Amino acid sequence: MPVVQSIDGVFSLYRDRQGPQRYPSGQRPETAGSQPGEPATSPGSVLTAPPQRTGSAGRTRRPVVVARDVMSIPVLTLPASAPLVQAWVAMRSRQFRHLPIVSDSGTIVGMISDLELLHTTQGTEGRVLPPFPLVRDVMTREIITATPETPVKEIIEVMLQEHIEAVPILNDRHHPVGIFTTTDVLRALLDRAPLELWT
Repeated sequence: MPVVQSIDGVFSLYRDRQGPQRYPSGQRPETAGSQPGEPATSPGSVLTAPPQRTGSAGRTRRPVVVARDVMSIPVLTLPASAPLVQAWVAMRSRQFRHLPIVSDSGTIVGMISDLELLHTTQGTEGRVLPPFPLVRDVMTREIITATPETPVKEIIEVMLQEHIEAVPILNDRHHPVGIFTTTDVLRALLDRAPLELWT
């Protein structure tokens, strides 16, 4: 399942803006199946899962392979028609840094971050907002999304390329079912130590 780009609710496959992906020794790694341990079946994936390991306490450690292994659920969303102050209150009270924004039907249409809210309130965005701004007046309409089956490595590569810290995870109806953030990645590394890297 590839990473997807959405602009104003129109979805298309993400295209690497830095040119074709390069791999060590000039060879593309094997691709991983949609489930841990499955044979390679997805030509768009770039992650091969290592075998499961057993920790010192005797418990089996399941490798982090796809987004659903890491993403935070449930995900808090706000409608694009919500007052901007509602986004501020929600993010402050929940200590969130990013919120997916949805249409009345639940389809994702944008994202809003704490930095966007901060810049807006400080007047550094150069925008002229209405007296009572709505979320749609500030949200980012060009977003990167993925599915629960998108390989973690693929998402992280795109996050690094695009300099973003959160990717909404969508179901087949483009409704958010989770969110994948840099904090989730760090938590997974901590919870599943010792750390193992694979290509």
